Amino acid sequence: MYPTLYNSLNPGLSQAIPPERNLLLTSIAQTLKEGLLKENHLHLRFVCTHNARRSQLSQFICQALAFIYQVPISTSSAGTQKTRVHPSVVEALKHLGFNATKATHPPYEYLFHIAENQAPLIAYSKTLEEAALDEKTFWAIMVCNQADADCPYVPGASQRLVLPYTDPGAKDGTPEELEAYETTALTIAAEWRWMFQSIAAL
Repeated sequence: MYPTLYNSLNPGLSQAIPPERNLLLTSIAQTLKEGLLKENHLHLRFVCTHNARRSQLSQFICQALAFIYQVPISTSSAGTQKTRVHPSVVEALKHLGFNATKATHPPYEYLFHIAENQAPLIAYSKTLEEAALDEKTFWAIMVCNQADADCPYVPGASQRLVLPYTDPGAKDGTPEELEAYETTALTIAAEWRWMFQSIAAL
């Protein structure tokens, strides 16, 4: 793994988890651990409305942490609508240490590299229906309240968990835009790092 990315995600940089999130994260970590014991591998599909921000950040941060902790989890993302990967998502992931390049084969938009010997992670916006074409067995992780409300049932999902994050898109077009995306990325990283540590300890 690239040193900058590893250092930004390593346990030594863990931040405190607010008490109000601790119970939720503990429950999700326990559920994931039980799923891994039963299935040996889990595919997590992160879902938000536009598949542009929070679901993309969650997909790639979680995949990088799974690589660090050697947990058999793979990830993807989808939305109730299709738009595009927001450019500030790319900048926020670069800030964490991901090596990003523009993809040259549509509909792929970006390639994120986490290690020299690993295939790049592919980023592009897609609907739940399009994502379902890969026929993977998956768990849906709802990362925004609107998508949670719009999709009380996610077709094809064997489990549906809710882990909402603040939408950094509320700051689009303002001087605080990039800071908002980086803050969301760091929050996602801290919480998933905490959960992977919990899974390892269970």
